[in-house]
Amino acid sequence: MFHLGSMSKLEKPTQRSEANREVHTILDNTAAKLSKRHKICPIGITIHMPFELRKLGLSFEVLGPLTPEELRPILVDCTRELVHAVNSNEVLRPNLKVYPFTPNQIEITLFMVDRHHRSFMPPQISSAGLRSGTIDYTSSDPNQGMCGMTTQVEEDYATALQLVGGSEAELAEARAMLQESDRAVAARTRAEALLNRVSTTLAQRYQMQVHPPEQSVGVRDEQVTSVYAAFHIQGSRPKAELRRIALDANQEFANAINADPELKPYLKEVPFPRDRVDVKISMLDQAGRHVMPPNIAVVTCDGRRAFFSQSEWGLSDQEPYDTAVKIVQKDQV
Repeated sequence: MFHLGSMSKLEKPTQRSEANREVHTILDNTAAKLSKRHKICPIGITIHMPFELRKLGLSFEVLGPLTPEELRPILVDCTRELVHAVNSNEVLRPNLKVYPFTPNQIEITLFMVDRHHRSFMPPQISSAGLRSGTIDYTSSDPNQGMCGMTTQVEEDYATALQLVGGSEAELAEARAMLQESDRAVAARTRAEALLNRVSTTLAQRYQMQVHPPEQSVGVRDEQVTSVYAAFHIQGSRPKAELRRIALDANQEFANAINADPELKPYLKEVPFPRDRVDVKISMLDQAGRHVMPPNIAVVTCDGRRAFFSQSEWGLSDQEPYDTAVKIVQKDQV
């Protein structure tokens, strides 16, 4: 998925353009290197850069079937390679949300296909991926969409690294990445409780379903730095309605966070800005697949822009947040 937000007020256009070029150069070069090394085919990228680079990822097709034991070394090596490429790039460094980048900021996905590029059916593994420091190996029935996905094995990155013979230095770094202080745990627990509560309220208000696997709270230096909420809607809805829902959800989360006195001591910024709240809404058909064009399949709002896409992985139409607000206000007159 290509997701690129607006510029920070402190950035010059030339700085952002240079950072964009560096990001794509890193992804292109790393994908080419890994493709040759493991005989895998690059098929997609992930860039989460609303105003700082937060996440970066690559997706590949792999000739299967393969077992977790065969996939694990590929996932670990892909992660190592992309982490190194990001951290060794001095031009990109000022634009990183977190430095040094760790596997927590990397997303790697491997899709298993046969020689005719067909996916594998259960019980064989159809995909394996790293996200937020966790690796899962999943089987999927394409005829059932998202409802047919089953995680067969799940492990944290440190465990995977140990199983493939990672060095003691790598293991220590990976374990430290997964450990949190008592205060960080308290911050995350409080923020996740609020995330769940507000998500439930919004889901009931707009007849949506909360999608827990995609929901997350960012915690850095024992402080809450970001909130990510995800919902599913059955069927399609007009762009005007989706715009209104996304903006309302973004503002609802920001308001709730700032109104919570117990969460306030854990916030990175007070008041907590809306551009640290990401909301994603996916429109699904009865089989659990994203609706087809010309319907909008995904709408996201990061507090700076609203994004509307006609496919799960396609490029998005973008509207500056203030512009989207004015359109909603005009529609309500």
